[in-house]
Amino acid sequence: MVIPNAQLTNVKPMTRKMQAEQTREALRNEWSSWEAPYRELGRYFRPRMPKFLGDVSNEGDRRDQRIVNNHGGFAVRTLSSGMMAGITSPSRPWFKLTVPDKELSEVKAVKMWLEDTEQRMQTVFLRSNLYQQLPKLYTSLGVFGTGAMFAEEDDETVVRFNAAPIGSFYIATDKRGRVNTYCRDFQMTVRQLVAKFGYDKCTQAVKDRYDNNALDEWIDVVHLIQENDNYHHPDEGMKFTQGKYKKFISLYYERGDDISDEDDKD
Repeated sequence: MVIPNAQLTNVKPMTRKMQAEQTREALRNEWSSWEAPYRELGRYFRPRMPKFLGDVSNEGDRRDQRIVNNHGGFAVRTLSSGMMAGITSPSRPWFKLTVPDKELSEVKAVKMWLEDTEQRMQTVFLRSNLYQQLPKLYTSLGVFGTGAMFAEEDDETVVRFNAAPIGSFYIATDKRGRVNTYCRDFQMTVRQLVAKFGYDKCTQAVKDRYDNNALDEWIDVVHLIQENDNYHHPDEGMKFTQGKYKKFISLYYERGDDISDEDDKD
């Protein structure tokens, strides 16, 4: 069936936000069957760990009524502590850098560069919040069987880590079973949004709240990381080293009905 051109002109093109929201909805629908067991596990092992869509931020109500004794909590703490000490202990080197070429790895200059880089990375990790976030990740892996943590640049500590609470993120894999898509639902205040992205890059709805001094109002935000359809290998030219041509894209957008097409911008 051929669609007349007159009808095609009435089709609204997909904006970047619409495409991202379509991906989010697909991931959330796929994940939805896991919500009930995650809630059940959280009630008995870590009542405050899960964070589901619609939960009120910083709500201080009691959630431990179903815990009979501390055996489950003690087992989770033991597991998390054991993984922390055995895998990523901050008191000793727990990783070593090398190169795929065995002969090249034996070159003295290469060895010195790798050792220096290792020491710099260890220092950065110690100064960052990595060792505060890893126990959360290990706890999530032990209780729920899955976890996610991402790293982002930080002006003060070079890098900052965030172990997302179970129930707030969704993931997808490529043909080899490797995770290539990460999507998280969370909230930020108006003050935090302006501080992170700048006033000019916020939507008009956030600007209005900021101008009216509603700085602590919560805004629903989505963070999506996925493979970039426009990815080009660096060997194809310097032009393709720009951010929009990198292998993965990371984008944030506000979720709400009061967001116009004009807000859909880089």
